[in-house]
Amino acid sequence: MNKQKVPQIRSAILDVHSPIYLKSLKGKYCGGDVGDIYGLVDMASKAGFGYLQFTPIQDTGHNPCPYMGRSIFSYNPIFLSLDHLETEIDFNQIDKDLLQRVKKGTLDHVGYRRLYDFKVQVLRQLFDKAKGRNIMQEEGNEQVLAYAVFCALRNKYRSKWINWPNKFKFGSIQNIIKNHPSLHSEINFYLFSQRLLGGQWADLNEYASQKGVKLIFDKPIYPVHDSAEVWANQDLFYLNPDGSLKMASGCNNPKDPFGAQYWGHAVYKYKQKPKEVIEYYSKSIAFMSRIAQTIRLDHALALVWKYYLMKPHSENGKHVPAIKHKLFNVLIKKYPGITFIAEDLGYVSKRNVDEPLIKHNIPGMRSLQWFKIPKYARVFAYPKLCLAMTSNHDLDSLPRWWQKLRQSRKLIFWKQIAEPPAKDYHNQIWQIVGLVFGSEALWASITLRDLTFDLRRYNMPGVKNSQNWTERMHINIEDVDFNPIGTIIKSSNRRNGII
Repeated sequence: MNKQKVPQIRSAILDVHSPIYLKSLKGKYCGGDVGDIYGLVDMASKAGFGYLQFTPIQDTGHNPCPYMGRSIFSYNPIFLSLDHLETEIDFNQIDKDLLQRVKKGTLDHVGYRRLYDFKVQVLRQLFDKAKGRNIMQEEGNEQVLAYAVFCALRNKYRSKWINWPNKFKFGSIQNIIKNHPSLHSEINFYLFSQRLLGGQWADLNEYASQKGVKLIFDKPIYPVHDSAEVWANQDLFYLNPDGSLKMASGCNNPKDPFGAQYWGHAVYKYKQKPKEVIEYYSKSIAFMSRIAQTIRLDHALALVWKYYLMKPHSENGKHVPAIKHKLFNVLIKKYPGITFIAEDLGYVSKRNVDEPLIKHNIPGMRSLQWFKIPKYARVFAYPKLCLAMTSNHDLDSLPRWWQKLRQSRKLIFWKQIAEPPAKDYHNQIWQIVGLVFGSEALWASITLRDLTFDLRRYNMPGVKNSQNWTERMHINIEDVDFNPIGTIIKSSNRRNGII
């Protein structure tokens, strides 16, 4: 049984959610990008944070949900920073209406589709200036190449891969490249874009490391059906002979407050092809480790307990035993420099969840917002091997949750705090943050929404609406007061590599 080595340093995590949530004084467009993170790194480092956490940064096309990507082996063009590129861009060649609309940088919501299209237009212009280089021959990662071919074909047919001609639907990557030279330019464009985007993230990672700040990224549990991952690896998923979904993902954990949910992702054949699935999963970790020192395994219950299979667009499904130790043994042995954190919220079981994770020394998560379950309510009893959080992208911000919480239920937490409740609402919030950060947990996280007292919901699981994943900060990064959280980080003996 392989056990991962966990840094024995009490650390603080700032959960950003997504770069597009950021808003800065220098920002010119209707969503944040990689360039905006630099200023946040400086402020977070000074306050004592050791980590910045992000949802997946994969290319999702026009879908703002970061868990619905085209490939985990990709970077989202929407995060492209133009800070050092504007002299190379001829803005007269950009669609004037689109340019005008993305420049509305004071909006509280991201114009996701138009911002994505704008960044892609910029990348195409940069690619045109760099033509003449055949990047296909240089790309050594077969899954990155598959992503580029997938995007080229999707643009060609303007439809999901399930509707493509059979020669492309079921063809091998190398044969498609060999027999269809008309696709080469488009394939090269996507490879060029990925190198540029990957370089920006790598530069940020290096800068953050120098400031004592590491980056945490989420690893989605499954890819969507219409993705390069499924198209290029069809034998690893529950599909029908024609490529359509045979079984889809969902969630129906006992006593889960969000209830049964249909997600609709393609699901790995963990049971039928464990070796092949583990090998593929491992490759995705290798790609993420280019810029991530810590990876949060999303919906880890499907890895450690059971995963849920549903017929497409149905309401009912069945639980299937997870792959468990086979996967963790491989990941821990192969990536000793990566710290894995399990997003294990949703089902409480010492035998089925806690103990298997402990055997591998993998921390789970705790949130006081799930206080109806004793495991989460007793903040003073949180174990050392866990991540204690005030909130996350799927929950209310801490200020909003506290605002809605009945006085009788607030007593659960006041009894755990040595000092009397503050009269001021804002100071009460900091007392609760102090409770979480003062716990025994090695990691404690707070969201940027919590720091700024943002009362809006960032994502409502299982609910489709135009607001999910598109919120922006209601103030600029430069105006965020890091002093209260800095004091709490210091008093709770949490630190980064600088202070």
